[in-house]
Parts: sequence; structure tokens; C-alpha cells
Amino acid sequence: MSTPTTRRSIRKRPSRSVPASIVALVLLAAAVTAVWGGITALTGGNTAVTEGVTGAVSVPWSAQAAYIPSIAVALIGVALIITALIPGRHDAHLVKHEGASEAALTGRGLRTYLEDRAMTIDGVDSARASLKGRQARIRIGTYALDHDEVQKDVHQRLRATVDSLDLKNARRIRVNTSTLNN
Repeated sequence: MSTPTTRRSIRKRPSRSVPASIVALVLLAAAVTAVWGGITALTGGNTAVTEGVTGAVSVPWSAQAAYIPSIAVALIGVALIITALIPGRHDAHLVKHEGASEAALTGRGLRTYLEDRAMTIDGVDSARASLKGRQARIRIGTYALDHDEVQKDVHQRLRATVDSLDLKNARRIRVNTSTLNN
């Protein structure tokens, strides 16, 4: 018996887990420090936390020792908020698809697909693809003496492959060829 599949929407941008993790760690450290200082103060002990709090209480608001750390903490907070709100880079390439459903290909999937397609072409012995911006760069290795012909063939076939995918943001194809030694 098969289990029903749930429909998940395609994430065009990655989740912002790194800024959220940083904020969570900062808040956790502040909470642990506050609890430790509070327990120490209640038991009558003396630590750097309790001394720092009592020292900070005696500093007037107009002193540099009060507003410089406040400004620093505010700037760090603003930087974390901006980092959390700025969207990440695209990690999925939407495929134009006639119909109700969406289709997407991740960057890693497109890179693997281009590498595999390049490896099926006669004369190509190794292939590596990288994606940057709106460009797909494919580095191929060949034992063929006339590597210009192989490069042209790879470029034409990969261009046709990308065009057949009908991506909304089609990539430019650049092929670099190197001759492999025996």
C-alpha cells in the first residue's frame, strides 16, 4: 500500500537558517549568563557577571561607558535583522511548464545534468560544470588532438539541452577544453 504524498511548494530561495542560528546562539548565551549570574547572586557568591552588573548600575547614562556598548549592541542587532531579511540567492531554476504544476531544477541538479550530458558526447573523457550568475561553465578533458571540434560539438549540444529545458532564466554556456595526457 502506498502512502499519499503531500504537495510541497518549490522553494526558489534557501531558508535563512544561518542568521536565525546566530541569533538563537546569542540569545542562549545571554540567557545562560543571566541565569548563572542570578543563581550566584542569590547564593551570595561573587562573579564577574555580578560585579559587571553592579558596576554598570553605578555608571551614569551620559558616560561613554554606557552609550558606546549600547551603540555596538544596537548595530549588531540591526546587522542581524538586515541579514535575516535580505533574501538568499536562488537555488532553484524554474522550468516553464504548461499546466497547473510547477517544475524546478536545483543548481546542483542542473550542474550534474550538464556534466552527464557532456560525458555522453564522443571525444569527452572528463567533464566538470560550475554555475555562476547566469552562466554555466563546463570544463571538459579530451584525448583528441583536435579539441576545438570537440569543444564546438559540446557547446552546441549543451546549448540545445539547456534550450530544451526551457528554463525561465536560461544560462549562457561556456566550454573550456583541455587536452589530457596519456
